[in-house]
Formats: sequence, C-alpha cells, structure tokens
Amino acid sequence: MNLVFDNIVFYLQKSGGGSVYWYELISRAVKDKELNVTFVEPKSQLNNFIYTKNSFNFVKRVFETLPLRLLSLINISIPLKYRAIVHSSYYRISKSKNAINVVTIHDFTPEKYFKGLHKFFQSYRKAIAIKNADAIICISENTKIDLLHYYPKTPVSLINVIYNGVSDVYQKIDVNLKPNYTQEFPFLKEKYMLFIGHRTSYKNFDFAVDLVAQCAEYKIVIVGNELSESEMNFLNNRLLDRYIYIKNVSNSTLNIFYNFAHCLLYPSSYEGFGIPVIEAMKVGCPVIAMKSSSIPEISANAALLLDSLSVEKAKLFVAQLEDSAFRKNIVEKGIENSHRFSWDKCYSEVKTLYKKLSA
Repeated sequence: MNLVFDNIVFYLQKSGGGSVYWYELISRAVKDKELNVTFVEPKSQLNNFIYTKNSFNFVKRVFETLPLRLLSLINISIPLKYRAIVHSSYYRISKSKNAINVVTIHDFTPEKYFKGLHKFFQSYRKAIAIKNADAIICISENTKIDLLHYYPKTPVSLINVIYNGVSDVYQKIDVNLKPNYTQEFPFLKEKYMLFIGHRTSYKNFDFAVDLVAQCAEYKIVIVGNELSESEMNFLNNRLLDRYIYIKNVSNSTLNIFYNFAHCLLYPSSYEGFGIPVIEAMKVGCPVIAMKSSSIPEISANAALLLDSLSVEKAKLFVAQLEDSAFRKNIVEKGIENSHRFSWDKCYSEVKTLYKKLSA
C-alpha cells in the first residue's frame, strides 16, 4: 500500500495537538511493513518541538520548494506515478488522478474564534480539503457535529470518527521517589495546579489565574509557549510569586508534573478533543474543565466539569479534591476512562480506513 504523508503541520507550528497527532500517526506507519511511506515536506527551517526530537532519516522524502506560507494555501503538487493514499497533516489535497485523499479534521476553532484574513485563509483551505476528500477523519463526535454544521452538504458516509490516543509515557509514579524529582523541580514539594498548552482567549487562561489567586495555598505551574509581557504583568499583579512558568517539555517531564499536581486546570471553551485531559486522567491527576465542546464526550463522568466560568464553583471542586475519599473516587474514574484511548488503537483504526480505501 503506497502512502504519502504531507508533514506540513510540523513547519506551521512549534508544538500543539495537531503535531502530537501527526507524530503518533507517522511514527507507527513508517514501521509498518505493509506500507510504502513517502514524506512530503517544505524545504524550509524546522523548529517544531515534537518533530525535531525524533529521527525519520530513513524515510523517503520529497521536498516542495515554494515559500511555506504559499504551500499552506495550495494543493500538494508532487507527481504520483502510482496509486497512493495521500494524507495531509494540514488540509491539503492532491489533484493527481492517482491520489486517494484523506483529511483529518481536528476542530473548527478558526470558524468560531478567528476574524479577518486569518479566519478566511484557514477556512478556505479546510473547505477545499473537505470538498475533495475521499475520506474524512474527525477526532471526536463533537468535531463531526461541527463539520456537518459548517459544511452540511458533506456526505456522512465519508466521515469516520477516530479518537486521539494518549502516550504510554503517561503513567503513575511511585510517590516514594518524590525526593529524586524535587531535586530538579523543587516546586513539586508545594501544592500546585497545572495549566498546559496555548493561552489564546478561548483557553480561558485568565480564569485559571483568577482561580489560583483565590486559593492562597496553591501555586499554578504553566507549561507551554513563552509568556508574553502582558501575561507576565498579569501574573505578577494577580499572583506575585505564586506562579511557575516552564517552556514546552518532554512527555516524560510532563508526566512528573501531572503526578504531583493537585489537579489539571483545563477551562477551555472549545476543543476538538483535549489530549491533556486524558493524559492527566491516565496518571491519576484529577481534571477541572469546562462542560463544553468535546470535553464531556471524552471525559465521560470522570472530570469535574463547570457549566460556566465560575471561580466560586471551581473553588468548590478544588476543596473537594482535598478530601481523600472524594479524590480517590475521581482518580479511579479517570484512570478507567483513559483506557478507552490509545495511539495504537487510533493508528489501527486509521490503517483500517486506508485498507478500505485502497481495496
């Protein structure tokens, strides 16, 4: 089976859920002896946190030489001598007569939250991909609902809901080893809540900070891209020295942070899936999140969900998690729920779709 992976997402973002998804998919496909894999990549600088940590030097590559911004807006132009499944990481398709186009839809954030040219270009590219797809993967039922809302003429028969997974790196740590970890990360000795990922408006980072500001015995540990000057000013004004910022870290390091956190704060108003929710659950870290978009779907009844951005309600959840019996119950539910998701399962279902398309 010939398979062409368009790796452009690694060149468009430094990190993020789209990069995690794509890395997990291609890292399994290149080891699959049933597949003949080719990578399509821009010939430009790469600083993606996930991709640069791993080597795929043994994989056949074809490079596109146009400027990256232009490539993100046009179709894949490489010639296909043989029939092949073409799967793009970012809403591109091949017009070759030998191409079977597969598109993964993660979310509809641009349609919901972006404005102006930024919204137009992202929506434009997505619309072309959906219209020309031979198969569409949605990473949650919620994303499928959004797809049919924004593109109601899409044939339902083309849509396949295949959930994201969670890395096997995430697992419970023996608490007796805590002194070894605190040498490198002294804040593990303290009580903290964890905030992970981007801090764009719909992620409600300000709400998380306001919550911690009203929970005087807690700090907030922020993992993600570099803080802006305005964010640092906000944190200094609201929390003084009760915040810790750490730039993007490896899965193994993040696993440590989850293990010793009081909870994961995930107050995002919109997600296509929400990988950190399942990562946290897998290691036994309770989750406080918004009851919106895909979060109820993937968390089942194993997260503490807010109907609105209420600091008072969130404070009650924080207090409930201090009760050992309550905490034990929610942790056990989370671990059980996390068993529904794995990258091996995700890849297996994607490969089954490939086989169906190539038959």
